[in-house]
Amino acid sequence: MSANHVPLLPPHRRLSTAKIAALALLLVLLQACSAVKVAYGQAPALLSWQLDSYLDLSSLQKARLAGDMDQLHAWHRKTQLPLYAEFLAKNRPRFAQDWSKAQACTAFSEAKTQLQPALDQLESVGSWLLPDLSKKQLAYLENKLADSNAKWRDEWLDVSAEALLKTRYKQLLSRSEFLYGDLAAEQKKAIRSLLEKSSFDARKSYALRIARQTEFLELVRQASPATAEADRLKAQALVQSLLARDAQTTTPYQADLRDEGCALFADIHNLTTPAQRLRAVSTLKAYEEDLLALAVRG
Repeated sequence: MSANHVPLLPPHRRLSTAKIAALALLLVLLQACSAVKVAYGQAPALLSWQLDSYLDLSSLQKARLAGDMDQLHAWHRKTQLPLYAEFLAKNRPRFAQDWSKAQACTAFSEAKTQLQPALDQLESVGSWLLPDLSKKQLAYLENKLADSNAKWRDEWLDVSAEALLKTRYKQLLSRSEFLYGDLAAEQKKAIRSLLEKSSFDARKSYALRIARQTEFLELVRQASPATAEADRLKAQALVQSLLARDAQTTTPYQADLRDEGCALFADIHNLTTPAQRLRAVSTLKAYEEDLLALAVRG
């Protein structure tokens, strides 16, 4: 099973550097195949590489970051993987039954809670890394974000409504078939119909993306450079603010999309056959076993 099957973040969600790192680690975890055992072992190097790609880190920063990531990885393996496996074991039997929108929202909320400790652990990394960024590194970050925004516009904004629908449909179908196996033509048609009713607005999503990036860059500039302990404490407070900000700044549009996502998941699941649901249960069981095996290995 290839890394192309890693779940994709919705295009309206854009994250701070710390959250990018945390979610990269967590998404590497959630590949339901034996390859996850190899990928998880490489997670610290992968996370460091991703941060370096955005920040052009110095050799000293890379060395310190590598040590922090190794510590985070050891903590994560020992304390978090068993919890993820427990979460999957709890929810796996539900896939043999119908889902309601409320049940889906509850499960999504529980999943978000499961991920929060990893984000909290990254606070210690951000507290020294952000204040250490030079003006040159901040400019590098701005350029990387600008390049990323241009690619986002090409894929999501500067396209026809039909092309946008096709892109969203292909992503959703890929995720659905990863879990349930091949879907029938009528099921695919129903999924496309559900997406046609979506309230997703690329312009609103892009505006949110830019607003979050702007806010993030302003906070990073406040934290850089740090020349005294008082600056370090200020940087720590800023990182805490960054990590908490996502839940605090949900707009009505985002709330609508989140609510719609719960309904969409339930609707698609309820279209599946008993055999497809058994495939989903089996897939989640494979996740669970891999996570437990990784935790024991640590």
